[in-house]
Order: sequence, then C-alpha cells, then structure tokens
Amino acid sequence: MNNNVTAIVLFAEDYLESDKMVTLFSSEGEVFKAVMKGVKKQGAKLKFAAQPFSFCSFDVAKKGNRYTVTGASVIEELFSVTDYDSYTYGCAMLEAAYRVCCYAANPQIFVLLLRKLKELIYRNNNSKIVLTSFFQGCIHKSGFLYEYSPFDGKPTTVMQLLTLTNRGVADIDANEELVDLTLTRIYKRFCEIFECNLKSMSVL
Repeated sequence: MNNNVTAIVLFAEDYLESDKMVTLFSSEGEVFKAVMKGVKKQGAKLKFAAQPFSFCSFDVAKKGNRYTVTGASVIEELFSVTDYDSYTYGCAMLEAAYRVCCYAANPQIFVLLLRKLKELIYRNNNSKIVLTSFFQGCIHKSGFLYEYSPFDGKPTTVMQLLTLTNRGVADIDANEELVDLTLTRIYKRFCEIFECNLKSMSVL
C-alpha cells in the first residue's frame, strides 16, 4: 500500500549501514516511524528530507507493519531553525509533540507545532515565550484547561503572562525572571499531564 503523507520529521536516527529511521508527525496528528533507504550515502536524493524539522510531502509504502519512504518533496523550508536558540527550543517542541501524540493522534497539535516553529523562524519573538505558548497549547488542545482572568498590560505574575500567551499576544513585555519562572511552571504541568520528561529541556 502506498500513501502520500504531509508530515514533519521529529527525529532521525542512523539505521543499518546507509539508511535512516525517521519519526514522522503527519498533518492528521499521527506519529509513526519509517525507513529512508540510502540517505546516508553521498549525493542521496532524499538526504534533505531525512533530518528533523523537514516539512515535506512524503510518499510512504507500507508492507505489513513497516513503512518506507520512497519519495519526498519540500512543502516549506523550516531549516532556518539553525541558530542555537531556535534549534534547541525547536527540538523541545518536536519532542513535546511526540510525547503528546505518540499514543493518540491529535491534528490540532500538528497545526500548533507548525505555527510555533514559524514564530521561531520568521518573528523576532522571545524563544522562551514561544515554547511556553507551545506547552500551553498542547495542554489545552489535549483537553486540560486553565481559567484565565482578563488582563492587559505588562505582566507581573505567572498567570498574567499565561493569560497573554493564551491569547496569542506576540510581543510581550515581561522581565526575564518572570519568563523563566512561567516556562518552568508550564513545563512542570506538561510533564505531570503527559507523564514524561523531555531530554531536550536539559540543555535549555
């Protein structure tokens, strides 16, 4: 069976001598692994699609329980997630998306991930606030809701800052200490809900 899948590569691991095993996150919110044959060879045509952040249309063949990528075309370049901040915070979002959707598909998380990755690349937003907003969105779109009080202005508490990120406010004027505390709090809540710890957060 052959399928065409719109997906983002979450992880890519060496597999056998010249292949890679990629973890794909589809626009339907499903997570699955697929082999990409020969992509470690010099001049491999699909090398561009065998790395994290690749956003492509993948041709996927299924045989039994095994998937193999047979072709790919770029939908949008997300490779600009290359500076240290963007890359590390982006990796945290990829890992978080995997944790949320590895057992139950959720297409809303795919849309959220794509939007937040673009914020890292194209906007001069605080990376910590973008990641905070992503964790917050994962929690909400999985059915766990907070109650927010109306607020405008410069936030001075964690809940005020979360109120603004929940509304999608892009340019938030908040001191760095509050931003750090808010990210720590929302990440802790994320870990409690999804019963996990993210390896990528250890380098942030």
